[in-house]
Amino acid sequence: MKLALALAATISAAALAAGANAATDRLANGGFETGDFTGWTETGNTDYSGVVSGGAQEGDFYAVEGAVGSNDVLSQSFRDVAGRVYTVSGWIASDGGVASEFAMVIDGATQVLVENAPAQDWTHYTFDFVGSGHDTFAVGTRDDQGLLSIDHFSITSSVP
Repeated sequence: MKLALALAATISAAALAAGANAATDRLANGGFETGDFTGWTETGNTDYSGVVSGGAQEGDFYAVEGAVGSNDVLSQSFRDVAGRVYTVSGWIASDGGVASEFAMVIDGATQVLVENAPAQDWTHYTFDFVGSGHDTFAVGTRDDQGLLSIDHFSITSSVP
């Protein structure tokens, strides 16, 4: 009986530890699965932006962006743990239109910048940053001659 209780306690402790180490996404609606921009603040040139279904990198929906002459910006602020390392991940597909720009920004500092992306299927971009306790993530897009597709953004950190 003692062995069974000790084994059960060990399994429970392992399950709790595994749950504590699970990655937690800091973004709301990072894959646009609500069918709209819920959770995001949209600023800048929003004339040619929207959420569509079919052909997403993951799930059913993705955003299409075609701002002409200046960027459309989607952003979210979130709480995190100061000093902890977080990984930002996102996907872009391009029809090759020029001039185009795709930027991933944390707290006003550009971390990923793709200018005049060639025609490409879904391509993954990622970077790490150190949390400050309260941060803002933004995606800036522009495509004067076509559309950029963006999808499946996440900000995660494994809990130590």
